[in-house]
Amino acid sequence: YEWDIAAAALIASEAGATVTDANGAPIRFNGPDGQVFGVLAAAPRLHPEVLALIRQWAAGVAAGSRSPDNG
Repeated sequence: YEWDIAAAALIASEAGATVTDANGAPIRFNGPDGQVFGVLAAAPRLHPEVLALIRQWAAGVAAGSRSPDNG
């Protein structure tokens, strides 16, 4: 839930990290259901690369693979 990660998101953001949900969207606090789809906090230069790896992994899972290396 959003408030479970609020303090960590603030600390990471203040330290210079880019903080988004697992889809790369900004985390919206006080949303109607209070849920966030994962959280990604990374250095701004690394964030797009890590997000690409998450998307690659998710595509593998959707295709029935456990990891991107398995097909």
